[in-house]
Amino acid sequence: MDEVEDDSQLSDEERQLLTGNIRKTVWKYGIPCALITIINTLYNIVDQIFIGNKIGSLGNAATNVIFPLTTIALAFGLLVGSGCAANYSIFLGKGDGKRASRCAGNSIILLFAEGIIFAIVSRLLLSRIVVWFGSTENTYDYAMEYGSIICYGIPCYMISIGLSNMLRADGRPKTATLSTVIGCVINCVLDPLFIFVFEIGMTGAALATVIGQAASFIFSAVMIFRLKSVKLEKYSFIPDIKLIGKIVLGGLTEFALNMCISILFVVNNNLLVKYGARSEYGSDIPLATYGIMMKLSHIVSALATGMGQGAQPLIGYCYGHKEYGRVKKAIRFAVIQGLAIGVSVWLICMIFAKQLLLLFGSGDNTYVKFGTKLIRTYLSLVFLNAIQLTTSNILMSVGKAYKGAILTITRNLILCTFSGLILCPIIGIEGVLLEGPIADGGSAILSVVLLIFETRSLNKKIAAEKQNAVSEVK
Repeated sequence: MDEVEDDSQLSDEERQLLTGNIRKTVWKYGIPCALITIINTLYNIVDQIFIGNKIGSLGNAATNVIFPLTTIALAFGLLVGSGCAANYSIFLGKGDGKRASRCAGNSIILLFAEGIIFAIVSRLLLSRIVVWFGSTENTYDYAMEYGSIICYGIPCYMISIGLSNMLRADGRPKTATLSTVIGCVINCVLDPLFIFVFEIGMTGAALATVIGQAASFIFSAVMIFRLKSVKLEKYSFIPDIKLIGKIVLGGLTEFALNMCISILFVVNNNLLVKYGARSEYGSDIPLATYGIMMKLSHIVSALATGMGQGAQPLIGYCYGHKEYGRVKKAIRFAVIQGLAIGVSVWLICMIFAKQLLLLFGSGDNTYVKFGTKLIRTYLSLVFLNAIQLTTSNILMSVGKAYKGAILTITRNLILCTFSGLILCPIIGIEGVLLEGPIADGGSAILSVVLLIFETRSLNKKIAAEKQNAVSEVK
């Protein structure tokens, strides 16, 4: 067992994690982290808003086809980034700075390797990918135009995502946020310039995104070599298979979440095209509006995940320091916070469904009718999704990422995707609309069960610690 540092040797950051106000500490890390996840979501949302207002619903449908590809890239970036952050916090909590440094160095190597490989493979297979991901005859050329450029920015995107998670775990949430803000601001400035001034349409939207991602990568790559808690040395970059396994396992929840979202997108794109063609709405309207609705649901995911990750350094450090009572309090706060976030966004989506839809471009009455119905039905229980996302982050923070991964897979793959596959042959395109409430309700119940078991486990650890303390006194 590693020795725990004497409290007198703790840094101010570590002392705050152990004794500071839980709400202020979670918000210190959570607000920047939530901003990062929101900004990452905005990359695609901003593109879609400008494309929708310039090109129309077909352009929106094309970005929806490419979106699963960027989500898969995000999944691999978070697999390493979140896994590193979780283990990095635990190692620091145990006072093992050398292990923490090795964790960061190995993660950097992994990020560069997977980013380059992913970009090459996705570009070579792009013509097939857009078909697999649900492109129609009307959207194929738009999807290829947009995706062929997006592929080149994928390494920068994956690496910057991973590095920002490491910076947050190092107690530098503002720096992590700034790396993402820089890219988003550049994207938001260049999007209207390329699309409306230079009039290069889908190519312009993609170029703006890639340039923004490159800027984020450059900034985060510079800052990662200025870590506060540890120093990166040559030994940090020597591959350690056992440690790499811990990193991958630690990031499994975030990886599973985004991979399941990608699978869900691909399956539903194809269901919407197939069963939309048999309805009054056709194939293209459901494909375009589904992408918009999912961007709105991702705002809930981004906020809940971001604020949940804000609790991760506190929970992980205190867990490693055996302060289990404080871990329980942090978990309770994180769950209440997640539910409040979910309810707030849910109210906005229910009340302003039509206005939110039209923000992404206008359409005829059929477009508006299906779009508003889709938003209000699919997101009718979305506030419960925040509980599942928060619970997944909690489980990852205490070294039980596999449980979080199971929860995520149950929600997005079993309850959501499979319900659509079962219902659509029976009730047509309406089956896709009912996926959301089925998945959100079912995963919330499972989340509560897992939280109860985790609380009982913490209670046992607290009792054991008290027993040990009594034995030492005797």
